[in-house]
Amino acid sequence: MNLTAPRQTCAGNVETGTTVALGCFDGVHRGHLSIIGEAVREAAESGTVPSVFSFAEPPALFFQNAAGNLLTTVGEKTALLSSAGISEILMADFRDYRDFSSEKFVNDVLIKQMNAKRLICGYNFTFGRNGSGNADTLRTLFPGKVCVIPCVSVDGEPVSSTAVRRLISSGNLLRASVFLGRFYSISGTVIRGRGDGSRLGFPTANIIPPSVKLLPPPGVYVTTAELDGKEYRAVTDAGYAPTVDSSDTYRLETHVPGLSGDLYGKPLTVRFIDKIRDEKKYESESELVEAIRSDIGFAESYLLPKSR
Repeated sequence: MNLTAPRQTCAGNVETGTTVALGCFDGVHRGHLSIIGEAVREAAESGTVPSVFSFAEPPALFFQNAAGNLLTTVGEKTALLSSAGISEILMADFRDYRDFSSEKFVNDVLIKQMNAKRLICGYNFTFGRNGSGNADTLRTLFPGKVCVIPCVSVDGEPVSSTAVRRLISSGNLLRASVFLGRFYSISGTVIRGRGDGSRLGFPTANIIPPSVKLLPPPGVYVTTAELDGKEYRAVTDAGYAPTVDSSDTYRLETHVPGLSGDLYGKPLTVRFIDKIRDEKKYESESELVEAIRSDIGFAESYLLPKSR
């Protein structure tokens, strides 16, 4: 899995010095947000710029060559970090740094390039060639303040990107939202579909997910749909629509009750709330229509929970 990873920069002036949060931050979950929040606080206290050094592709996934396992695209991660208060983001390509020693990374990247005055990392942060450096190494090599953030847990379970991936892969999107602090989302551009939804009386807005994103298992989900800056209650068939489609293409087909009009070419963000049922191949279209009506009724009556 190869990702282009240009430097992503928001408003900020690193000449005044930076407070740098370190990590991959895939998912920008509640554990990550504790690190980011501390970086923002330390930056305000020290008069420095709240900043992040991160990788577009987590090193673990790079070595596993695990395509389609990211919780956030580069654009999504950048937007989430910015909304959490980060002003300067260096989103790096891991291949350019994988052979850096711990000393070279601290001196050449953090001190010389980012003008770091304070560093914030998680308790399990590692860096440098073969992950040889850790938080204690940072304290030894870096002349400024180093803050290490402890593990964040929910109901006694540590929050991690690995745990979020496991929950999403098992279809437990509701539990995943508790770990993320928001609902898991997939964005794309609405494409022209087969037309079966409109023909059956349930028009859908269809998107093909980005190839790098982790996909929920095939099924029907309670979702929300963000279109033109507005968010709507929705129901989404994620998967292959086996009753009417033989293309073996995973897509999101989202029905927004009461919404009509030409949506082709518009950006759509689908946020997953909870799973209704597994995807199923029906013997007839009449059975499919009955199931869709039931799904829509369930989704419309569903009490949307808070993700926090």
